[in-house]
Amino acid sequence: MMLLRQREVLKHANWRVVIIPAVLGGAAGRALAIDASPELLIGVLGGYAILVGLRLLLVKPIPERDDVSHEVWTAPVAALSGAWAALFTQIGLGYPLEQGSLLLALYLFTVIALTALVVGKVWSPKLNHIVTLIVGPLLIGVGVKFLAQVL
Repeated sequence: MMLLRQREVLKHANWRVVIIPAVLGGAAGRALAIDASPELLIGVLGGYAILVGLRLLLVKPIPERDDVSHEVWTAPVAALSGAWAALFTQIGLGYPLEQGSLLLALYLFTVIALTALVVGKVWSPKLNHIVTLIVGPLLIGVGVKFLAQVL
C-alpha cells in the first residue's frame, strides 16, 4: 500500500541499505530454518511476537507525511524483499513448495490487500492507536504461549 501512496517519496530512499540486508537476512534465515527443529522455530517465533508486541506498545508510530521520506517507511519493502529471498532460497536448496501452502499464501495476500485498501480510506491516527492497543497485547500473549510450549 505504501508503494501506491508514497511512490514519489520512496524514490529518494537508499535502496542498497534497505534491500541488501533484507535479502541476505531472508536467505540466511530460510537456509538455517530448513534444518531447524519445530520447537526452535516456535521458540523464535514466540520471542519475535513478544518483541513486536512490546514495540507496538512502547514506541510511538511515525505518521506518514507527503513531503519527507523516513527510513522506517521502507521496512515493508525490506520485509517483502526478505520474504522473496527466503522463498527463492528454499526453492534453490531443493525444497519444493507445496501447492496447499501456495494457495493459502495467495488467499491470505488477497484478503490482507483488500482489507488494507478498504481500511485505508477510514484510517486515522486515533484508529491506529486503538488497533495498536489491541494487537500489541495479543502478540505478547501469543508469544508467551509459544514460548511456554517450547519450555
